[in-house]
Amino acid sequence: MKNENFKKYKNSMRNFKIYIKNYLAILVLILLFQACKISKSNTSNHFSSEEKLPMIAFFACSLKYDSIKQEYKMSLISKNIVTGKIKESIFDSEENVKKDFRYNLLNAKSQVILQKYMQFPLDKTIEYVDEFGGLHKKDIRLDSTEMILRISLPSDANYLSFDMQEKQLLLINLKK
Repeated sequence: MKNENFKKYKNSMRNFKIYIKNYLAILVLILLFQACKISKSNTSNHFSSEEKLPMIAFFACSLKYDSIKQEYKMSLISKNIVTGKIKESIFDSEENVKKDFRYNLLNAKSQVILQKYMQFPLDKTIEYVDEFGGLHKKDIRLDSTEMILRISLPSDANYLSFDMQEKQLLLINLKK
């Protein structure tokens, strides 16, 4: 008799567990479908607005000094424009930068939208230890270098120009 009651109890508990599992599975599915429905409506409203996503441009450029013509030549190696936003940095300050090398973002009418000065890529500071163990710094100017520049693009930017001492070194069409 005890054995029969135990089997009935065990079967009823097994049935109860199956019932609870099925109930929870159906509840989770309903909640999942509701969440998908809500997120679909939010994303469709979000992207239906006319606002454009922020863009980031990556430029690989080379800069060379032509000692015969006594001029700088700059060329574009590659460009990549992707959606995204650049975090602001405390290191983006222009305080200690000489005002002779800059880039400009231009609109379709070639009017300056944004102007930023940057450290001249051919100027480098080298630290070295002399024969007495003292640490020294020396500023040198390279003949050529390659650099990668990352820029946050406003939606109305059509061109990027690099200038040195009011002479344009390179003009890049951002829409091509």
